[in-house]
Order: sequence, then structure tokens, then C-alpha cells
Amino acid sequence: MPSPNLSITHVAAAQNQKEVTINDAVDALDNAMNRTLSLAMTDANVTLTADQANRNGLIVLTGTLTAARVLTLPANHRRLAIRNATSGGQEVRAKYPGSGAEVIIVPGATVLVQGNGSDLFGVGGGAGALNDLTDVSVGAAVASDVLQFDGAAWGPAGVGIFQRALLPFRGALVRRTTNLSVSTTGTYVAIPWQSAVYDSDALWDAGQATRLTVPAGVTKVRLVGNIEWQTSPTSQLVEIRKNGGAVVGGGSFIVRGDSGYSNQMRNIASAVLPVVAGDWFEL
Repeated sequence: MPSPNLSITHVAAAQNQKEVTINDAVDALDNAMNRTLSLAMTDANVTLTADQANRNGLIVLTGTLTAARVLTLPANHRRLAIRNATSGGQEVRAKYPGSGAEVIIVPGATVLVQGNGSDLFGVGGGAGALNDLTDVSVGAAVASDVLQFDGAAWGPAGVGIFQRALLPFRGALVRRTTNLSVSTTGTYVAIPWQSAVYDSDALWDAGQATRLTVPAGVTKVRLVGNIEWQTSPTSQLVEIRKNGGAVVGGGSFIVRGDSGYSNQMRNIASAVLPVVAGDWFEL
């Protein structure tokens, strides 16, 4: 007569050579706790045999999946570790036969499960880790997404004030280290910058020193500039330009030399401007 869950043979009364049965039982227990079985899913649902489930402590699922798949366990009480080592970015749902509770194993995760033959549950230890959230729509979430619970599942919260507040800063602060003399009149002259105090995404390139270029992933920008004249300026236009031309909301001002001071300092700022990757700005 075997044991109720692992089906390990019992020692019979008055049995000869009991050590054979005992040693087999010890090996069975050792394997059930420690042995690893690598199992290719071949892009299909898989049902474990009794020997596969009861004589291994870790099931490693491999293969390439094109959709979420199901791993069905024999209907007995059992604690088992399962790793989703498949490629293709698909989850695996571990369960018993029938419609009981199941455990979702996301790609790259290893989960310890415990069941009673009807319902299967994830077991403690790391339950707070992101990969252990079994109701996350991971297929719809991308890096830096904020998750929101809708009462049934977790998913990306979408664009909102809270999400924008958590976005990492992206920008650059460029400057001149020497004075610039502009002698040309009646023609737009872009200021060539000489160094970057900081530059998060290579917006400034010394090879195109007048430009700040929008990197991929940025859809809105705001620009601020500061200019100081060493001599009193007269009738000078300063503006922020986009892609070599004027832009609505770019910001501009005209200095007419009526301050009464020998020099002047002015700030200029744009509105929040819509952009695409590759757009560039000059002052």
C-alpha cells in the first residue's frame, strides 16, 4: 500500500529485505524534495504525470510559447517549486484538474505552490515581490509604468498627473564659457554653446553646438534661456527657434537699449511645446 500523496511504497508486515523498500522510500523522498526536472512545453498545455510531480522538487518549464499555457498537476496534496523558463514572454497557469484556484507564473519567475487536490496556492517567501503578483496584466505594462488596481486586475495607470510626477528628469543645461561677439545685423545668429553643466540624454552635441535636440520618448519640452550684454544693446531681437525657424510659443523679446544701464541681463522662456524625437532648438 503506498503513501497517500507521494505514492511511496510502505514496508509490509513481516516483510523480508525491508531495507530494499526503506531505501527506495528514502530515495523517493530525497527526489521529491530536491531533484529538478526540465520539461519542454512545446507551445502547448502540459499535464504532469504522477512520477513527474511526485519524484521531483523543482519543475523547470522550457520552450517557446506564443500564448499563455496551462500546467496541470495530479490531484494530490503536494508542495512543489515551478519555474517558468520559457521564452516568448508568456505566463504559465499551474492548476489541478477542474476549476479550482490556480497560480500564475510569469516569465522568469520561480514559484513555490501548495495544493489540496482541488485548489492550488502560491506559498509565502517573497510574496511582496512584483513577479509574485498573480493578477498583473504584465503584457500591457512597460518599464516605468505606474500600476493601478481596477478591482479585478492590476494594469498600467495610463497618463496622469501622478505618473508624470514620477517620471525621471530629462534635460540639459548648456552655457558659454567665453563672451560672444555678434556683429551681423538683420540676420538671425544662433548662439554656439561651449559646455554642458549636465545633459541627461545627449541633447547637446559639440559638433552642432548651437542645438539642443529632442531625444526619443519625449513629447513635450520647455526651454529657458538667460543672456547678459556687456554693453548697452539697441534694437536686438532674442527668440527661441525650432528646427531653424520661429515657433508659436517659443518666446521672444526685443531689447531697445532704454534701460539706462551699460549692460542688461534678460531671461526668456518658452511655453510647453509639443515635439517629436529629432526636433532641435536654438537661442
